Amino acid sequence: FAVMGQTALSLSDVLGNHHIDLQANVYGSSFDRLNYYLAYYYLPYQLDMGISTSRFVNFLQQVRDTAQTDFYLRNQWFLDAIYNATTNVVFPFSKYMRVGFEGGFNWIDRKKQYYLLNPQQGYELQTTRDGSLFYYNLSLESVYDNSLWGYVGPVNGRRMRASARLVPPTNSSPYSYGVGMADY
Repeated sequence: FAVMGQTALSLSDVLGNHHIDLQANVYGSSFDRLNYYLAYYYLPYQLDMGISTSRFVNFLQQVRDTAQTDFYLRNQWFLDAIYNATTNVVFPFSKYMRVGFEGGFNWIDRKKQYYLLNPQQGYELQTTRDGSLFYYNLSLESVYDNSLWGYVGPVNGRRMRASARLVPPTNSSPYSYGVGMADY
C-alpha cells in the first residue's frame, strides 16, 4: 500500500441556492481503489432538485483451493466496483410536510484477482473481469415532521414517514424487489 487518504468538502453560495458535496478516499497505489461521492443540489425554488454520482470499491477474499497450503495460491480476491448515478426531487407542501422522489442507475463491475506461480519469476498476479450487473431503482417517500428538538433529542411533536422502493428486473439481472416502509 503506497497511498492512503480521504477528504470531504461541502460548498454552498451565500444564499444557499447551490450546494456541492465532494467526498473521496483512496488506499493503495492504484486508482482501482478510489472511492468517491459527488453531488449537486439546486435549491432556490420550492422544488428542490439534486443529482449525484458515486463509486464504492469492495474487496472480498475467497478460498480458491483448500488443498493448497501456500497463502497466495490458496486464495483469490474479488474487487467489486459499484457505480451509481442518482437524481432526486423533493417538494415541500408546508414547513412540516414534504414528498420526495428518487431515481437511480447502478452498475456493479467485478474483477477477479489471483496469483499463479511462475517457476522463473515467482508469483504473478492475474486479473480477469468476472462480470457486471446493471439495475435501476425508484423510490417515493412522504414525510411529516413537526418535531421540536431539545439538547439530546425531540421534546415535542411527531415524525411520520411512509416510503416505497422498487428495483425492476433488467436484461443483466432477472432479480427484482419492492419494499415499503412506514414509521411513526
